[in-house]
Amino acid sequence: MPEWLTPFFVYFPAYALFFLGVGIPWALALLPREEWRNRVTVFTVGIALGPILSTTWMFCLGTWGTFKIERVLTGVVLLVIVGITAAWLRRYTPYREARLRQEPWTSIEKTLVVMLIIGFAAHVWITMYWPFVQYDTLWTFGYNPRVFLLQERIPDWIDYYPQLVPLTYTYGQLFTGEFNDHVARAAVPWFVFASIMMAYLLGWRVWGRRSIGLLTAALWILMPHSLYWSSAGDLEHPVTLYFTGAVIFFVLAWRSHHWRYAVISGLMFAGAAWTKPTAGAFAFGAILVVVLAGIRLFVPGRWRSQLNIVPNAPSPQQMFRQKLVLAMIVGLSSLPIGLMWYIRNISYDHEAITFPDGYWNDFAQRSGQEFGWLILMAILVVGMVTHRLWSQRTTAHRTLVMIWVGLGLFLAGTLPNALNPDLPWEAYTLWRWVNGARPAAGRLNVLEITLVIVGLAIMAVYLRGTWLKTSDRARSSTLLTAALIAPFTLVWFFSYSYHYRLMLTITPVFAAMTAALIDAWLLPLVVQNRLRQRAAILLTVLLCLPGLSVATWFTAWHVLASPLENDRQKYEVTNPALMDVVAAMEETLANRPRDFLYVYAFGENRLNFFFPHMRTIWDDQRVTELNDLHMSTDLLIGGSTADFLWREDGHFPNQISAYMQLGFVYASPTLEFKTGSIWGMIFRPMLETDDGNNRFVVYEVYTPNRFRTLEEVEPPVMFEDVHWEFIALRGLEVRADVSNDTVQIPQDRHGAFPVKAGSDIYLQLYWQRTSPAPIPYDYSVFVHLVDPATGEPVSLRDGEIGNDALPLTLAAYPDLIPDRRLWHIPNELAPGIYDLNIGFYNPNDLAAPRLTAYQGKTPLGEGLLIKGILKIE
Repeated sequence: MPEWLTPFFVYFPAYALFFLGVGIPWALALLPREEWRNRVTVFTVGIALGPILSTTWMFCLGTWGTFKIERVLTGVVLLVIVGITAAWLRRYTPYREARLRQEPWTSIEKTLVVMLIIGFAAHVWITMYWPFVQYDTLWTFGYNPRVFLLQERIPDWIDYYPQLVPLTYTYGQLFTGEFNDHVARAAVPWFVFASIMMAYLLGWRVWGRRSIGLLTAALWILMPHSLYWSSAGDLEHPVTLYFTGAVIFFVLAWRSHHWRYAVISGLMFAGAAWTKPTAGAFAFGAILVVVLAGIRLFVPGRWRSQLNIVPNAPSPQQMFRQKLVLAMIVGLSSLPIGLMWYIRNISYDHEAITFPDGYWNDFAQRSGQEFGWLILMAILVVGMVTHRLWSQRTTAHRTLVMIWVGLGLFLAGTLPNALNPDLPWEAYTLWRWVNGARPAAGRLNVLEITLVIVGLAIMAVYLRGTWLKTSDRARSSTLLTAALIAPFTLVWFFSYSYHYRLMLTITPVFAAMTAALIDAWLLPLVVQNRLRQRAAILLTVLLCLPGLSVATWFTAWHVLASPLENDRQKYEVTNPALMDVVAAMEETLANRPRDFLYVYAFGENRLNFFFPHMRTIWDDQRVTELNDLHMSTDLLIGGSTADFLWREDGHFPNQISAYMQLGFVYASPTLEFKTGSIWGMIFRPMLETDDGNNRFVVYEVYTPNRFRTLEEVEPPVMFEDVHWEFIALRGLEVRADVSNDTVQIPQDRHGAFPVKAGSDIYLQLYWQRTSPAPIPYDYSVFVHLVDPATGEPVSLRDGEIGNDALPLTLAAYPDLIPDRRLWHIPNELAPGIYDLNIGFYNPNDLAAPRLTAYQGKTPLGEGLLIKGILKIE
């Protein structure tokens, strides 16, 4: 058996205890007694409750104690014992046995089960083959367990995401006592299988049909986006599990008035909040349902049946009070576990919830692609109504015409934007579309939004009759679930619709609505004859293939065609540029006397995963000044991420980014000084790598050389007390390019540098700021070669410091600043002695006077005129 697959089977019993051993007794203890014979419900609730309760114990242990496998197992076993005891005490509780109608399994249902098994098997294979390679897992969910293992606790400085998923991964690795991604990831299939079962429960228990449940589960996990992302190992599938569970049991409580369903809904909501803060939108969904139920009390009776959130009752006020109490039970049940992480953060002076930076909202697509489920449902509804009216030979031609007009307007407002006709449709772009990576044409514009609203309004008006003929259960299921997910949907659409994975939380609800339409229209057509059944089976299999292909192709390629021998190679093939940086850090660390590095990564969060013992990789410090760097800094990690974050903060260019660019200027072989070759290069580029997704530049940092004196550099021409308002010229030298290196040109006996006309020289100026006070403008330096006979410049070499690499406002204080200028001496210059005129001007206001130069307190005019400094031969 492959080494990467072994942990799934070896640690299966440990995770079975964690998920089912803890969860099923508590499911029996909490569910109404009549649910005990409903094994699917008991199993699904149990597999969801297990991680909630087990990680709550681990949270307490990691916060106030230490992680030891024996202590963790002691708590887990105690949870099992308490759950069994609570369930055993209820064994004789009177109950009304539910009459479950056993329906024969159809061929479509059997096909769906087979495809679900194949899809889940593919998920297990992919999940176990790869270590943690996705961004968020390297940043948080795979990294945190490594820290917990090292420190045997949850360190005070850990904040941000809640810890249900990281603590689950920690549990598995505690058995090994070492870092092992595959042992940790052996928990992922448990979460994914639980989410499949919960999706099935949604369709079955809320809409009331097994076929809807199976369709919901299949649409959920076999959808390309979901099946592909299921192996990532991040929190999207776990939070979907709990959010869906909260929706299911809220609806069951709302309908039955049973407080036990409300408690379970609250615990599921707590699990969602213990997984991801955005799940808190469920609370607003529950409030919305209660508000709508309250509004319904004041709606005229003839409209109440359409707002079928609360059934008609002799005393609507009493009914509303009962619903309100149930909603309060949901909220109260969620508080202890749901809030514990956020309270802990506040107690440690962290933010209770760390919201993503504002630029993520700017990435939200808000495009036609986000209407995918609504497009599918609209097509199904219009198709179903058209088929029924046509079959009945009805005369309702106006209704048919108008619903198709409405559908046409809706599609006109969404499909062109979603499909982005500006991009060609080729095999590659089609694959990207199936894979969820084909970009939309942009955000919906005013015309498209108008078409969407008008189209939906027309369909709503002319489908009203069909809606009223729909069963009460179908209407209440649609309204309740839609209201519960509405706040999350709106927040996602407007703020976080930049990646499909962030919609997965509410996908099972949309899948259930779609499944209900398929069950109401298409499945009855299929069972009419055997030929249709076989065609439907074939179509079902074909529709499942894109998801299986998207999820498995990359793994299949590296298993069959291009095998990877170990996890290091798997990290490298999935994150090549990142692993180049890791290798550079490992090489640097090997040459240091200490076992850690001081590194500034400027927003690159994943490096800590590979060096979990270091607390000196500052990935979230967007420093901009040299003096803000640690004096022993070893490396800086610049590149696309750093530049982007600085731009978003309005701090680009800044002193550090400018000195990074200056490092390239002074690191070029033909520009290197043999005298003090490292001097002036505070940052020396040691690696530049770009894999198409990430570009990194790794700089070695030489802070001990920052404050070298001019005497150590020994330029041939030194200046005493020559300065402008804020900067002084300390020295000057001239160098020539010889054999791919630069050599200093000696002065003649008159102090002039002999230079041939038509040659290239390097003029090196040494500057030093005289004050840390801010410089008001980005002044440029002018360097003019002046004919002493006429006083007119004959050649110019103007520009910012360091070949235009360093804006003057970003020059460091009190560092000596090298300013090297490549200068081509014109061929037509007559031989003779020439002067240099050096000074500063404002390139954004050429009419402004140049800055005055001083010798001590004596003004020298608008520049420093150095007589007889160059001799043209």
